[in-house]
Amino acid sequence: MGNASDGDQGRPAPSSGRGWLGAHLVTLTLREPELLFGQVVDGRMVLDEPGTIVGEEWRRLPTLVPQVRLDEFTVMPNHIHGIIRLGEVARGKAGRRRGRPPRRRGSGEMAVLGAAINQFKAVVTRRINALRGRSGPLWQAGYRDIPIEDEHELAALRRYVLDNPARWADDVENPERPRAHACEVGAEPERPGP
Repeated sequence: MGNASDGDQGRPAPSSGRGWLGAHLVTLTLREPELLFGQVVDGRMVLDEPGTIVGEEWRRLPTLVPQVRLDEFTVMPNHIHGIIRLGEVARGKAGRRRGRPPRRRGSGEMAVLGAAINQFKAVVTRRINALRGRSGPLWQAGYRDIPIEDEHELAALRRYVLDNPARWADDVENPERPRAHACEVGAEPERPGP
């Protein structure tokens, strides 16, 4: 998981046909439009010290919030994309769920996700502010969240996360990218078709 340039070449195990219940693509963006975490060189992210801190703390998140399981993530110059899983559904033959009936995404799941993101942001902010000799907020309030519905969408969003550095020149979070409209806001990845 993570950026290839940070020395971690691991990837999630191939799918065993089990769907994810409670998987989310989360995007966190810096409050200021600075390129604090590093730079993209030849389509690959090269982390600066603050970016390395972000990667370390993201990987540590399951030890702080045990309900969280991490999937792919990437640190970009001014934001992070990560897939977080909050539970698995075991599937039997023909893809039917076994055991308990499926639970719906509810306030409990969103509370765990929110707590995990808040914990991550607080620890990263503390460490980076100490490194820089500053205080105050580092991140934009909240986070962008795309609930992942099935294995097909999970695979497409994994590709989106891993390919993000190669698309930096066109990324809406890139402050050096020419803007089409003055009111343009952060774009979300397109959901895969049927």
